[in-house]
Amino acid sequence: SVILWDLKRGRTARQWKTIRNSVNAFHRIAGGKQVVTVSDDDPYVDTRDVETGELLQRWKWRPVTHSDVSRDGRRLLTRGKSEGGSVPCAVWDLQEGRRISEWKEAGNVVFGGTCLSSDGRLVFSAFGRTDEMLSKISVRDAEAGREEATWDGFGGELLGVDPEGRLMMT
Repeated sequence: SVILWDLKRGRTARQWKTIRNSVNAFHRIAGGKQVVTVSDDDPYVDTRDVETGELLQRWKWRPVTHSDVSRDGRRLLTRGKSEGGSVPCAVWDLQEGRRISEWKEAGNVVFGGTCLSSDGRLVFSAFGRTDEMLSKISVRDAEAGREEATWDGFGGELLGVDPEGRLMMT
């Protein structure tokens, strides 16, 4: 079940059933009228009406370990579980209900966070090989999934990009 809490009153505001054992990310979109949920124990990305819990869209992809939504709520970034030493990633257009791009980070990769730029055009991923600490940031074009740049000398966890798109916190 997903439960939305009324924080002022300290009680349940809405609740709806899911097929999942857990929901590990929840993003409000469409001016707060809809939510996107993902889980690392089933392969679905769901969009629901906040008031009713009605399932509006469902895409089958793979279990998702991390996700982020662009500031305008139009794009969703998903990162899946490691598969044979590579990590699958995808960007979705939430209004059109389609996957825009998909790629895999090759090799034995350890991730330290993934996020979208505030305009949803770039994907930032912190990573390193298993024999390194987190040491690089990959910058990808969200439309094509193509790597545009790799920045070295990074260490830590990628936390996000500021709303103006000028700074990234690690």
